[in-house]
Amino acid sequence: MAVVSGLNHDAYNNLIMNSNHLLSFVKETVTPDYQMFVDVAKQYGVDALNIEKTATKIANMTMNIEKVIGEVGEAIENIADASQNTAQNSRVIIQNIDSLGELVDKIGTMVSNEKEISDSLETMVNKFRL
Repeated sequence: MAVVSGLNHDAYNNLIMNSNHLLSFVKETVTPDYQMFVDVAKQYGVDALNIEKTATKIANMTMNIEKVIGEVGEAIENIADASQNTAQNSRVIIQNIDSLGELVDKIGTMVSNEKEISDSLETMVNKFRL
């Protein structure tokens, strides 16, 4: 029985020594690796939040740019409409100026004719003077 109990004692010592090596491996290798894995996962979480914040800011800026572009487009359309109206009004003004020029010519002709008539009347009236 002494041989068996010696074998058991050696087996227990081997088991204890191997358990200590296993615990040492877990403590010195596995635990730091696991802690590094946890730290990396936390950093990924922080990075993901920063990326989300940045993406939200970019989305907001994009919406603002889109709004500004829409307003600029609307302003350009208003300027184009105003320019078209100005061009049409300018044509009407030019037509009215042309018409006014024709009327002034007619008035000039009428004044000239009235002058001739007046001169003729004056000549006739001078013939009747005593």
